[in-house]
Amino acid sequence: MKTNNIRYLIVFALVCISGIIVSQVYWFKKAFDLKEKQFRQTAIIALQNVAETILSYNKIQIPLSSLVNEISGNYYAVMTNSEIDIKTLEFLLKNEFDRKNLKIDFEYGIFNCQNERMVYGNYISSSSEQLPVKVRELTVWKNDSYYFTVFFPNKSNYLARSLGIWHFTTLVLFLVCVFFGYSLFIILRQRRLSDIQADFINNMTHEFNTPISSILVMSQLLKKEEVSGSCPKVSEYSVMISREATRIKEQIDRILQIATMDNHKAIYNFTAVDVHECLNEALCIIEHRIVENGGGLHKSIQANQTLVRGDAVHLINVFFNLLDNAIKYNSNPPEISIKTFNTKQSIHVMISDNGIGISTKYQKMLFSKFFRVPTGNVHDVKGFGIGLYYAYKVIKEHKGAIEVKSSPLQGSEFTIVLPITL
Repeated sequence: MKTNNIRYLIVFALVCISGIIVSQVYWFKKAFDLKEKQFRQTAIIALQNVAETILSYNKIQIPLSSLVNEISGNYYAVMTNSEIDIKTLEFLLKNEFDRKNLKIDFEYGIFNCQNERMVYGNYISSSSEQLPVKVRELTVWKNDSYYFTVFFPNKSNYLARSLGIWHFTTLVLFLVCVFFGYSLFIILRQRRLSDIQADFINNMTHEFNTPISSILVMSQLLKKEEVSGSCPKVSEYSVMISREATRIKEQIDRILQIATMDNHKAIYNFTAVDVHECLNEALCIIEHRIVENGGGLHKSIQANQTLVRGDAVHLINVFFNLLDNAIKYNSNPPEISIKTFNTKQSIHVMISDNGIGISTKYQKMLFSKFFRVPTGNVHDVKGFGIGLYYAYKVIKEHKGAIEVKSSPLQGSEFTIVLPITL
């Protein structure tokens, strides 16, 4: 994956996660505010009912205005203007809160407004099933300035517990953020490992190319008559050295090409290219191997329009890879057929052989990097599984397509389709 793509992915994911977190916080607050509003309304109604009951019990006319004053978010004062029986008040509060389903701890007290002296106070737990053991008698006041107060010390916790589904969604969001952070760490680490691997491959291929080039030069010197004349085997050995060094160099070049493509640093020199010329160039390199293996080459050149916009070097490499596979993966003398023709605005290049073929179940993975058709414990054909991957990447960059038709023991047919240049 490109570095810019990773950056865009990270930025997009961060924006999405941030948006989700902001939305979660917003709606959680809205839900909390709604619960708080409902609690306030319920508490005021309950306390109003208690006050009216006390006034009715004391035969005092109920005023039209509200008897409940909200001092703070969890502290209320309720006017009674009459004596309040302690047992009656506690019973009424508990009973009214149960009716309103307010399962919450509270404290209540009875105050005199003139001297601000608390006459009575107690703490009632919602989990307690018993009335307080110690009960104090209410002091009788001769004036009508009595009122009682109710304080809810655990109101915030009570409201938070009532938002169960929101706690669950917040937990899920937290787990998503943790998973995202871990995934981001893994992606960046894998990217780093990929860069290290690519650097290693580049350095390795460059380091190997120098001694291999020297070996090739030395093998050419051994072929000279003044050197090989003294020993008849020298010429034969020099050919073997040259062939094997060339094979190693080809494999190293392919690895370097794949590493370059994976880093998206492949440089294409797109110009008007003649496909037939590229094909002939590849045949010049490999035709002698077909002859050496006792095979034959059959051409059917029918295409009239052969110019495409492409890179000649890469196209030659693609054709060479396909021809090379036709020779390597063949238990018989290779019979290779090459056919070209035009359809609409495209040129088709078909390369078929009489090789071992490819099973249908492996054909979809054939152009994957490092994939090789399983052969059990037999590894008579060496390779890295990058030739067809390289061909697929090059043809894709040329806006073309590559397809394969094959059956076991029936050979293979590769078709390359490239758009022609008008």
